[in-house]
Formats: sequence, structure tokens, C-alpha cells
Amino acid sequence: MKHIFLAILFVTQLYLVQGQWRKHVSTHLFLQCTGTIKDPNRGNNPWSMGIGFNHTMNSRSFVKPVMVMSAHLFLASDKVFRMFPDGSEISSINTIVDFLGGPLFRVSKNIHLQVPGGIGFVNGIARCAIEPGINLLSNQQKWRLQFSSKTIFNRIRGTKENYQGMAFSIGRRL
Repeated sequence: MKHIFLAILFVTQLYLVQGQWRKHVSTHLFLQCTGTIKDPNRGNNPWSMGIGFNHTMNSRSFVKPVMVMSAHLFLASDKVFRMFPDGSEISSINTIVDFLGGPLFRVSKNIHLQVPGGIGFVNGIARCAIEPGINLLSNQQKWRLQFSSKTIFNRIRGTKENYQGMAFSIGRRL
């Protein structure tokens, strides 16, 4: 809960500061749905819903910096207890909060590829994360559709099991 509060506070502060750079930074607020592809406890983590911000520096260059912040809640679960062969519990995912940054490649005016990487907090525990994706923008670039693949490395310490999910998001420029 503390991480979600800090993420909201950080995003709010960034949004207030962003108002001073109105012409240099493009910010999209997005809603995202993520389906789990690979996870040791996939039945208890089948999908999630989330909200986030995507900040992109406006320039005419081919490569632009991008920063993505998002928070996800896993609402569905089959409520089945799963364990490793040694008898320890395989934990479920309740929340994921991401702080990612990286390059955005402008393929055309309305198609962008991005490869942000950074930190993902899984139930409050920090892990490395990456979320490459493709962005499809409207003609005035007010609306954005994104298809991405989210990977959180070593979700459960000691097992080297990764979380992988496919995400779809729709966003509106602020």
C-alpha cells in the first residue's frame, strides 16, 4: 500500500511539474488490461487491470526518451493453494507497480516502438522489469493504443521464475 501511495504522489508531482514543459513533453493517461502468459501461480494471477502514465519527450528525432509509470491490480483468482515440491507456498500477485524508462523509436508519425526497462514492485518487492511494445497513435496523436509484453524477472526469489504477460492499453493525451 505504501508503494502505491508513493507512486501516486510521484505521478502527481510529475504531472504538476510537467505543466511547465507543456510543449516539450507529451503525457498519456492509459488504462491497461494484462493477461498472464507465464507465472508459477498462473491460476491465481490470470489477468490484471491497471492505470498509468506514459511520458514522451517531443522531438523530431528518430529515438526519443520515454518514461512509463503504472499500477495494476489482480482481481481474478481460482483460490487454489499451490506449492513448490519442497512444500513452500507459491505466492499470488496482488499488485504490480512499475517505474520504467527507455528509448522510443519513431517508425512513422503514428507508429512507435518502445523498449522501457526498470523496476517493478510485485506485492511491494522490487524486481527488474521490461515492457517492450508497439504504440499506434491517432492522427492528432491524442489517442494511443499499445500492445506490449511485460516481463518481471525472478518474481519468486530463488526459483528464477519470471512473470510474463501480454498487455493491451488505450490512452488519452493530457
